[in-house]
Amino acid sequence: MGARAELRADSAPLFSARDMSLQEVVTQIVRPLGITRIQLQATSPLADKKGQHYPRRYRLGCAVQASGLWPCVSTNGTLVVGGQDYSTPPVDTLVMRRDGQGNNLLRLAVSDNISSRHSKVTALPQGHGSAQADGRHDRRSQVKDTSVPLYRPLVVVVGDTDSDEEVHFRARKLMADARLNGLLITAVVRGLRTAEGLLWAAGLRASGYG
Repeated sequence: MGARAELRADSAPLFSARDMSLQEVVTQIVRPLGITRIQLQATSPLADKKGQHYPRRYRLGCAVQASGLWPCVSTNGTLVVGGQDYSTPPVDTLVMRRDGQGNNLLRLAVSDNISSRHSKVTALPQGHGSAQADGRHDRRSQVKDTSVPLYRPLVVVVGDTDSDEEVHFRARKLMADARLNGLLITAVVRGLRTAEGLLWAAGLRASGYG
């Protein structure tokens, strides 16, 4: 137990990967931490084509974010790597009426903030060279959000990328995060489970009624 705790707290152990799938990268990073249940929710995640050396805690974030994904832990302890699946049906209906009839929400707050939004995101990455491939410094990807009425551009320099596809993934992820950060809906429910007895967890969808 002491060794596991030390590995979690210390970022010194390095991880090196080359020509590995995202599933293989994640498995090798988290297995020394005692995590054996891993679920990958992605249609076409990017592979790690170059050998890179990073502390394990940072490498996990780099590996999954390159494919526009994010890691989280489910209620049964499974490490889930993926994104929001909007095709899944809502698990419950959240009700908040002024007269209080049928309400199952304790509090509902909506905040709309343009300070986190961007009209255009430009990613300017570079890729280091290796014995098998030359380095690249001329990659570029740009994503626009036409729903932002003001000129609010964001230019981000990305430290290292393997392909043009990865650059586009990162630019789209930055824009998606900006849109999510611009609208915050906080709903406080009664209890820990839905009306059907399902435990609330990250990634679940709910419909609203008021």
